[in-house]
Amino acid sequence: MTSDAGGEDLFAHFSEIRAEDFKSLKENQRVSFDVKAGLKGKQAANIQPL
Repeated sequence: MTSDAGGEDLFAHFSEIRAEDFKSLKENQRVSFDVKAGLKGKQAANIQPL
């Protein structure tokens, strides 16, 4: 996952996807998300499809 502002890619785990149906995303799908510290560095959290 990459921010529109650029920067490093972030790890995104499916458990962080906040959707009512299937917890999956398509390539290049726009989402909003927060950034949190994970075990292996920064990761996306509270991922919400737009």
